[in-house]
Amino acid sequence: MKKQITEYMEFIESELKRLDNSREKDLDELAKLNQQMIEDFRHERFVHLIITLFFALMAIVWFIVTLGLMWMGPSEYVGTYMVILLGVLTLLFLVVDAFYIRHYYFLENNIQKLYGYNEKIYSLKTKE
Repeated sequence: MKKQITEYMEFIESELKRLDNSREKDLDELAKLNQQMIEDFRHERFVHLIITLFFALMAIVWFIVTLGLMWMGPSEYVGTYMVILLGVLTLLFLVVDAFYIRHYYFLENNIQKLYGYNEKIYSLKTKE
C-alpha cells in the first residue's frame, strides 16, 4: 500500500505540473481520479484502523489475563510456563500493533496530502 500511495502521489504531482495551463476537461478527469483514489485509500485506512484497534484490545486483554495469573501465582492448572507464554503472546500483540499504528500514521498523513491535491486541482480550474 505504501508503494501504491507513493507512486500515485508522484503521478498526481507530475500531472498537476503538466496540466497547469491545460483544458478544463483534463482537470475534471484528474479531479475524478483523485477523488476515487482518496476513497480507495480512505477505505484502506478504515480497515487498518479496525485491525489496529483489534490488536490493541487483544494486547490489553492478554496483559490483564497475564497479570491476573501472575497475581494468583502458580497453581495446579496454571504453571509458570503458561504465564510466561501469555506474557510472550501479549508482547507479540504489542509489537504487531506498533507496526499497524506506524502504517496507519503513514496512511493518515498521505491521505491528508491527497486532499491538498484536490485543492490544487480546483484552484487550477478556477484560474482559467
